[in-house]
Amino acid sequence: MRFIADTMLGKLSRWLRLMGYDVDYKNDFEDDEIIANATERTILTRDLALFKRAESEGLSALLIRKTDLKEQLLQLKEEMGIELQDTPEFSRCPLCNGEIEKIEKEKVRDEVPPKVFENSEFWICKNCQKIYWEGGHWKNIRERVKDVQNPKR
Repeated sequence: MRFIADTMLGKLSRWLRLMGYDVDYKNDFEDDEIIANATERTILTRDLALFKRAESEGLSALLIRKTDLKEQLLQLKEEMGIELQDTPEFSRCPLCNGEIEKIEKEKVRDEVPPKVFENSEFWICKNCQKIYWEGGHWKNIRERVKDVQNPKR
């Protein structure tokens, strides 16, 4: 499943990328640009006018009703059937949307802190070359995913 998100959904876009979804997002997208690039993507928007325009043009679109990230993820899970992945090997680069791949530790020795190097596996974005590892933030990601998978409303 591939998405294109409006400028109001930057945080959701980063989280979807972390969960492995291809999300086209820029913080300066214009509505015309979103419509033009949505032919093989589902538009995610908080903008009712953009949502209605997309529908009238026969494009796949979802109006995100809430501002809370948990509620947004829950809506996507319930209405689009997305799976919530919580491990780095499924991720895309949250910055540029590039695919990430595992990289040998020795290749990043001089690029990461020594303490991190000793206790981690590493991934690199094929596009922007940013290096990732499973740091403490993944605990927060797993907690958020668990919270969305087992919502207490």
